[in-house]
Amino acid sequence: MRSWILLVVLWAGPALAGAVDPGFYHRLHQVERWQQAGDYRKAIARLRRLQTQARSGLERALVQTYRAYAWLGLDRLDDAAGAARAALAYPKLPKDLRVSLYRLLGQVEIQRGRFREAAIWLARYLNATKTPEPQFRYLAAYAEYRLGRYRRAIAQLRAALQARPNPPDAWYQLLLACYLETRQYHRAETVFRDLLRRHPGKVRWWRQLAVLYLQQERYHHALAALVLAWHAGRLPRQELLAIVHLYAQVGIPEKAARLVRRWRREGKLPDDAKTRKLEAALWRAAREWDEARVVLAQSHKPQRHKSADGGRVRNSTASLPDKP
Repeated sequence: MRSWILLVVLWAGPALAGAVDPGFYHRLHQVERWQQAGDYRKAIARLRRLQTQARSGLERALVQTYRAYAWLGLDRLDDAAGAARAALAYPKLPKDLRVSLYRLLGQVEIQRGRFREAAIWLARYLNATKTPEPQFRYLAAYAEYRLGRYRRAIAQLRAALQARPNPPDAWYQLLLACYLETRQYHRAETVFRDLLRRHPGKVRWWRQLAVLYLQQERYHHALAALVLAWHAGRLPRQELLAIVHLYAQVGIPEKAARLVRRWRREGKLPDDAKTRKLEAALWRAAREWDEARVVLAQSHKPQRHKSADGGRVRNSTASLPDKP
């Protein structure tokens, strides 16, 4: 809560300042101190009494303005929205207070999931302000995104990103989602690069960039992104296999075969007949016939395990029952 609401009234000129009784002004100032201290319940209790004591339209509008901020502090969103609208009904409310209530209503309506109303209030705030706060441009973009108006969201996000030196990652991610929705893949790639410059070890974004490249059939780029994701952190089995298949796709089956062998031995891929057959196929594609034969021979060996009583290792076929 900022200590500027009453100052706005004083700066608005003698006509408005005279519409607030000095005693009433003093009681509002006490309410403001409580709200600054986070004691919203005490503020609400005092504002209920002040609501019946207000004599001028401006006094009533000021009480509603304070109530809007107090209810917001208590996360009573419906009450905050109602109080803000009541304050805005006063036609002579100073412009700065009116603009601040537009901003409050935009924020509240987003929290209530009412994105169409949020977009309207935030648009009023942005149109009435020469230098709007970048975070409210982001909120306006989010409302437009939820309404499926992606190009409007993109315009607001670009302005927000330009106005803030070190914007949160969430702003880039929303811009990325808008570009993907509008199939602007080249612009989406630029956003991915911005994110990865900020966080080069973020595996998830390397993986998502790889998917973007795959959608465009840019297999070399997808492979490079997945390999960087692998070096940055742990990948699930399916994406390790995707690296293997991409190496084969771009004409480097020997590298693919060596990776299968490595990950099989490290336990990152299952050391079973299916994986060995994949490795053998890759060796054959690389014309490494001897390597393929060795792996195939290993894949046909019967599995061995310990007996139930912990005895010596024996062939798995020995445990089969005799034929009748």
